[in-house]
Amino acid sequence: MKKRTEIPLNSADFESVDDVDPRSGVVVESRVWAWGVQNIHDLGQYTTGTDIESFIKFILRSPSVTYFHNLAFDGTFILDYLLKAGYEVTDDRFVKHRIETTIDGFGKFYRIIVHAGRTRVEFRDSLKKLPMSVKTIAKTFDL
Repeated sequence: MKKRTEIPLNSADFESVDDVDPRSGVVVESRVWAWGVQNIHDLGQYTTGTDIESFIKFILRSPSVTYFHNLAFDGTFILDYLLKAGYEVTDDRFVKHRIETTIDGFGKFYRIIVHAGRTRVEFRDSLKKLPMSVKTIAKTFDL
């Protein structure tokens, strides 16, 4: 019998910045300048990077479930990158590089599932499980 491997469960966060045109003061681009992913079952597995491309390459290398606190914010960077890279939003299983989303009519993100060939990665919103700020979570749970 084939041994079942446990899918890693992660917590992640992006830091982003708005690039502003100095002459007009208009935001030209919002981009990820830092990211971190922590495996919650193995504190020795902490990975960081400095752009969205390195995050996507890292996260798509193996199946995982990754929580972001407020996926509506971080998820827009993920979706933007993948759509520009040719992924399709569809539930058609014959499309090898596809995205499935659960986003309600009010723009609340619940999850994003990315299929990259045989690799399936899921992003979930921890804000739906713990509806409070990260600061309040730390105080509530004495962290």
